[in-house]
Amino acid sequence: MFIAGFDDNLLSKQTNPALTTVAQNYMERAKLSVELLEKMQRKEEVFHEYSLELELISHGTTSSYNGA
Repeated sequence: MFIAGFDDNLLSKQTNPALTTVAQNYMERAKLSVELLEKMQRKEEVFHEYSLELELISHGTTSSYNGA
């Protein structure tokens, strides 16, 4: 079984084994949020779905199965 979390928060590193997570670029997410708020203020069209690149932070919960 593989277990993964989201947002690579500090608690993921404190579990045993450390929890594999995915991480987003917080600066990119904040910039996009501000741009969307500004567009809404100007009554411009805003799309409802956006994709940000994710990074897999691999720790102990997705290590290779050793058959034991």
